[in-house]
Amino acid sequence: MVEAKPTAETASSASISVVDAKTGETVKGITGELIGGSIDTNDLLKWNTSDTPVMTFDNLIYINKKYGITLYNVPDEYKKPYTEAFSFNGYGEHKDIVIELEPAYTMGDINDDGAVDSVDASAVLSYYAKISTDKEGGFDDRQRKAADVDRNSVIDAIDASNILAYYAYLSTVKEEPMNMETYMTSN
Repeated sequence: MVEAKPTAETASSASISVVDAKTGETVKGITGELIGGSIDTNDLLKWNTSDTPVMTFDNLIYINKKYGITLYNVPDEYKKPYTEAFSFNGYGEHKDIVIELEPAYTMGDINDDGAVDSVDASAVLSYYAKISTDKEGGFDDRQRKAADVDRNSVIDAIDASNILAYYAYLSTVKEEPMNMETYMTSN
């Protein structure tokens, strides 16, 4: 039996949004492009999240073939890669696709292990000792951003002290703890 070609009424569709994973808010200024599914977009399937927070594509006629979403102009504060893939199992399907961009770093988490603790404070002190003696500190850009917890563009013992204070706060708090950013602005 030959499968019928989809019509406008039976074609699949996808609604795509790009949001900050922490806040759920649209990340503006990103250019998105729908690719794949054996289509030649010729720039017809691009949009900007500032103008169109949720982009809906109707009349997607390919099933069991991968469509992809590629994001351009993603701010540096988000992790890479910026691609997402999906496919349809049958005609008439609709997919709501929410691309959640994760932060490239967590304030205070120098070693990116998911915890802000004494190990991170020690890493900051080591970095500070090295750069104080005109040596290379050894941090990459992500680590430098995570280490500068007081946001004064200097990584020093004060940042390490603030990381230790936050670690002590986490060890004693009974309710849901505030994140490091909120902690730094409230103390």
